[in-house]
Amino acid sequence: MAWPEDSVQSLVSPWWVAVDRARPSRGHLLWAWVPHFASTPYVLIPEGRGSPLEHKRVSLRIEALPITFHPQRIDPPVAALPLDGGEVFTVLRATKRPVLVLNTPARARTDVGLARSPHPPKFIVAPYHSAARNEAGEGTSEAMLARIRRCEYPEILWDKLPIVGEESSVLRLDGLLPLADHHEAFDHTGYGLSPQALVVLDQWTQWFMSGQLPSDCELSQVRELLMSL
Repeated sequence: MAWPEDSVQSLVSPWWVAVDRARPSRGHLLWAWVPHFASTPYVLIPEGRGSPLEHKRVSLRIEALPITFHPQRIDPPVAALPLDGGEVFTVLRATKRPVLVLNTPARARTDVGLARSPHPPKFIVAPYHSAARNEAGEGTSEAMLARIRRCEYPEILWDKLPIVGEESSVLRLDGLLPLADHHEAFDHTGYGLSPQALVVLDQWTQWFMSGQLPSDCELSQVRELLMSL
């Protein structure tokens, strides 16, 4: 895969490597459903069952879910819509996207004193978004892509994925989300970041989280070089 000279990947080789699909780990590339988080989420409101004997169907309506919303108990309860006190079913749009694993989940454990156990292990993943422009000219401009490639922003990392050819993508660290460590929650691509690339990712994540980029780290030196181009 060819990398532009003004990209981190041109200075870190290899960037992507083939990995074992059997056990996802830090730096691995997966497919997963990524929700679209609106400014105001939506909630499913149960309106009742068609028959007192019907437990698998319920009439619902969708409403906005402001922070002031107070969940109401379903009466009579519906087996198809199990909810504990204070819980709601939210509604989100989602797109199947490549995601990058940022952690290796701990094994399931049981905590004494907590209401629910064991706690299922979870990945923390960052989603990739296509940076390609469509025929209408919508998408990321070439000028903006150049700034992203040169490490100008801590929340965005430019990349090309080994699963979508030469198309530009951007990794959104400001879109981190949990992903269940379950075989039905994701599909492994068979690729992951190399050890050298993981060093850069760790430093980039720390930069995003803290707002600080130490001047003596590899990413800082690479960024200084790229920003001077």
